[in-house]
Amino acid sequence: MVPVFGVSTRTIRNYVRQGIIPKPPVVAYGLREVWVFPDDYLAEAERDLAERRGRANGDD
Repeated sequence: MVPVFGVSTRTIRNYVRQGIIPKPPVVAYGLREVWVFPDDYLAEAERDLAERRGRANGDD
């Protein structure tokens, strides 16, 4: 679970894949690339989600 968003990690991956939220920054960790979630990214992603949820509820 991703506490900041209140959804699972898989849901976050789907949001990124679908373009609902932007792809987070990537950091090399050994041979792997890991998504990181700095505060400024989280704020932007939360705004994007809130905006999308508002539209989905008809709150244009």
